[in-house]
Amino acid sequence: MRHTITLASTLLAACTAVAAAADPAIPSPWEARLLGGVVPGYDAGYGGVDQRIGSSGELVVLYRRPLAGAPLDLLLGAGVFDDTRRGKANDPDNITQYDAQGIVLTGGVAYRMITPLSLEARVEVRGGEGRFSGEQTFANGNYEVLGNYGRYIAVSAVVAAYYELPRAVSVGVEVGFDDFEGKSEYINDTLSLRGDGLLVRLGLGYRF
Repeated sequence: MRHTITLASTLLAACTAVAAAADPAIPSPWEARLLGGVVPGYDAGYGGVDQRIGSSGELVVLYRRPLAGAPLDLLLGAGVFDDTRRGKANDPDNITQYDAQGIVLTGGVAYRMITPLSLEARVEVRGGEGRFSGEQTFANGNYEVLGNYGRYIAVSAVVAAYYELPRAVSVGVEVGFDDFEGKSEYINDTLSLRGDGLLVRLGLGYRF
């Protein structure tokens, strides 16, 4: 988590520096976007687990470049993410989760409909590390047990609609399909958690 906070602080500092040097009369190709919403949990990799809704947050910097001959913009971006995947385990009967942090890369196109509305289609890859946690029963009670960190990878296909507000601010909603795998060493066992399903989140952007 400390690595994620450090990366987010670096991105925000870079945004501030570029914004200070920008000419306000020229629309900026750069946008900082904060995303948050729900993602699927895992349904395989840990006993008889049932999938439960998880959560995801991102801070992404996007670069926008018009494509010649069409009302389309090329979108490229990078940032940091924090995902929480959840499942209900039958043995023992409790909610377990997998927490992951790392780097996100995204790319796609935006279609400029009528100002101030635009549509986007993007592919997103999130990679980093995560660890599993769950409640275990011991002789003196039930306790939360944390696993060791392992590799995490998620791929999403997203469509979005964004509405531009005054002062270079935009708001939007994103919907897509998300697929992931997360590994973790947990109580002398190597877990490989997997899941897929619907991704829904809200976005708040700022052109700088």
